Amino acid sequence: MAATTTIGAHGGFAAICRSNALCQDCANLGHCCSSRDSATWMPAYCSKFVLSSRNRAGRNKINRPGGSDLEPWSLQRHPLSPLISWRSMTAAISCGEKDDLKMVTGILGTSTKRRRRVRRGEGTSSSMSNLQERPSRLCARASLSPLHREQEVSADVATSPTTARLASNSPQVALLDGEKPRVVESDFPSPPSPSPFSDEIARAVETLAPQFLSVDQLVAANLNKVLNAFQSVRLGPHHFSGSTGYGHADAGGREALDYAFARVMGAEMACVRSQFFSGTHAISCALYGVLRPGDELLAAAGPPYDTLEEVIGLRGTPGHGSLKELGVSYREVDLTSEGRIDWTALESAVGSKTKCVLVQRSCGYSWRPSLTIPEIGRIVQIVKRRNRNCIVLVDNCYGEFVSTSEPAEVGADLVAGSLIKNPGGTIVASGGYIAGGKEMVSAALARLSAPGIGMDAGAASGTTMRLMLQGLFLAPQMVGEAIKSSLLIAEVMSARGYEVQPPPRVQRNDIIQAVKLGSRERLLSFCAAVQTRCPVGSYIKPVAGRTPGYEDEVVFADGTFIDGSTSELSCDGPLRPPYIAFCQGATHWSHWALVLAPTLEALDQSNRSGQLG
Repeated sequence: MAATTTIGAHGGFAAICRSNALCQDCANLGHCCSSRDSATWMPAYCSKFVLSSRNRAGRNKINRPGGSDLEPWSLQRHPLSPLISWRSMTAAISCGEKDDLKMVTGILGTSTKRRRRVRRGEGTSSSMSNLQERPSRLCARASLSPLHREQEVSADVATSPTTARLASNSPQVALLDGEKPRVVESDFPSPPSPSPFSDEIARAVETLAPQFLSVDQLVAANLNKVLNAFQSVRLGPHHFSGSTGYGHADAGGREALDYAFARVMGAEMACVRSQFFSGTHAISCALYGVLRPGDELLAAAGPPYDTLEEVIGLRGTPGHGSLKELGVSYREVDLTSEGRIDWTALESAVGSKTKCVLVQRSCGYSWRPSLTIPEIGRIVQIVKRRNRNCIVLVDNCYGEFVSTSEPAEVGADLVAGSLIKNPGGTIVASGGYIAGGKEMVSAALARLSAPGIGMDAGAASGTTMRLMLQGLFLAPQMVGEAIKSSLLIAEVMSARGYEVQPPPRVQRNDIIQAVKLGSRERLLSFCAAVQTRCPVGSYIKPVAGRTPGYEDEVVFADGTFIDGSTSELSCDGPLRPPYIAFCQGATHWSHWALVLAPTLEALDQSNRSGQLG
């Protein structure tokens, strides 16, 4: 007897998979209907199905060709599974009493909350002969049922020409056009190859489905902001013309980019320039633009990022014009033992001499939670209450598009960052930005160029201008993938017993995922393994060394197309206790899923070597 099954229809679509060749025994295939070890594998790859909607006893059924039984399998809604991209399958479903065959192509989504079980049962062979005897018309159906409505379908296999045509590699699909069907050719995808992910990583991905869906909603909200900004400046192809020399005649591209960026950041004004070397360069221009001798700079979230220490004058070569040498004093507010803002200490620290409060949004190379937008807003309120003329400058590197709001929208006076991080969308070769109040942005830009030149100079080629605009368009999506990657890293590494910051399955406030490895050897092994799965320089073994701007030796795994583009996929860390790997980026989260397998293996090997030693 042929087995019977029941299947659920989701989102108005239903589908049954069909392979190009009929196997003798479904158990011979590694990922077919007999596979029950993981819900990420779709069933019935071994079968050719033709579905008939002839209703018997109020229930439609699916019959396995050849008469052998189908093993039970479960469907779980997992719209962000690594396998979803190829879950496009076909079903031939007859049109009720008229016996019109309907070809339906859909995505077989699943739900962790609603599981559909395929139940074994008995079927008859009468429908097969009936199907052979009656002519069939092919037609298409846009949808089957409302969301989560149970759809029970029966399938009997016929050897008629119609059935044979449906089972071919290029089945004919007819589209309903009124009462007259229209037949077209369509190629359906072959069954997928085995998953490249290990069971450990696949389980982590399955667990993170709700979080991934939430990230997609964030991406949509931020993409909407970017689209509205481009619409407001009437972005057109003429903006990609670029300029040379002084950069005076760029057909409005520079101005359009600045205004669009300002709108996305929620700021009065922005300057986005390829001439900024890095985020540190942009932040430095902002600091030098607003601070004067006798002013005080206060860091609100503990020590600043390593590369800013020489700018401030905490270390570095004398005579290079640090803020300290120019007469600017510096203090910092220590974090609490939990790595949080000390609100009481901050309020006490802001005084009449405090001209600028520096807020580092990201954790940087420290083991602390990154700041949330509400926390930044609270800092602004405290500072303004204590000194209304004090300027709040936010180092926004790694934080753009991680939330639906930006620091300027909660009162920050200046915001600065890098285009080879989040807002460059992984395609901008160099640059940075400063956004905020008009007078303060103009003062900062005068430090990039010279007093009097301001916003109206600075050449950029047409390609550079287009990439900066296109990078801004891609940024929400790329940041979303980086957030998913950080969630996956935290999930996998935490399960292995490593401390991670942020913890698994919590809201992200930047794209950095820190993993505390505890030894120099593990950190070097971790980065070396990451490098092997980078698209550029996979044959290179990262070696720790001195890097401009950093006091400690730093190891980098960053086989990226753009040097320093951490948003593509990178991992780095200073060679100092507790030896933390700071992971970030990925143009798609599956890249980190592929990276984690050799990384875990390298850590296991390093641990074994340490035990033997």
